[in-house]
Amino acid sequence: MQAISAALAGALRDVGPTLIEPRSVNPDRAVRVLGSFVETMTGFALGAIAHHLTSGMRRWFGDDGIATMRSVMHGWPAPVDAIDVVSSDARRPLVGEALGQLHARFSLANKQARALVEAVPNRPMTAMMLSLLAQEDTIQRRIGDELARGWTVYTAAVTTKRYPALNPLWQGWQWQLDGKPVLTRDENTQAGYIMLVR
Repeated sequence: MQAISAALAGALRDVGPTLIEPRSVNPDRAVRVLGSFVETMTGFALGAIAHHLTSGMRRWFGDDGIATMRSVMHGWPAPVDAIDVVSSDARRPLVGEALGQLHARFSLANKQARALVEAVPNRPMTAMMLSLLAQEDTIQRRIGDELARGWTVYTAAVTTKRYPALNPLWQGWQWQLDGKPVLTRDENTQAGYIMLVR
């Protein structure tokens, strides 16, 4: 669990200083869109954690290990309440607000990740598997990369609307912001998620 917490904090610590404050023409829209950005990044982080853990389970225990874990994870992740955070960066208020909200949401995500780790079946070699997974930097790298990419998309969304090349996650996010239909209307999007992150 400490490795997950450290990965989430490390992604914010590494990428946060590189984020550039957007020059928004509409501050109300910037704040409203920021909430969507934070929730998308939180969902991505939970997906990255789940993917890392289930990939390890599959490598070590095969599909049977995954099936056992999934059977106890119904309803994961649990919904959480909204968080109010005040920006702590006077020079970059939107960046500060984003980092503050992400820090708070990642703290809650860490609790949800604990439920996921506790669902790992206790088998011979489980402790070794978890120890080896904890040594990898996959979660921190993926979240850091997506945070940097997503902030560029967020900045475009609240300023020029000239978007960089978009991966499917941010394409779906941008389409939802602009009121365009998403590519599919499967159970994930009907449930309010932008897309299934694998």
